Amino acid sequence: MPRKKKTANPQTANTAVTNPGAIFNNITIPQPSGEDKKGPKIENCEVGPFRLKGVKVDFNQYTEEQIKEMIAWARENSAYVVEDRGLFSWRKESLRDWFVLRWG
Repeated sequence: MPRKKKTANPQTANTAVTNPGAIFNNITIPQPSGEDKKGPKIENCEVGPFRLKGVKVDFNQYTEEQIKEMIAWARENSAYVVEDRGLFSWRKESLRDWFVLRWG
């Protein structure tokens, strides 16, 4: 005896084909709140005539104590520091990454 073929409901079949996103209409993705965007602002940049890998730090988001500690750590790790502008640069990109991990 031959098997019967299952037929799909024409209404749902057409909806799925014409609008594939219709299946997910009831799912909502939460938007990140404004608090997620806050935090220390550190940007990657190139510093000096040799365009060494570096970072630019917004000092307004740190306390004075943190800034002094940041500068001391950078100088201990052979960084070129421009305190007025918040620029730090290293010969090795890995040291820049450590700085970002520690202070970012």
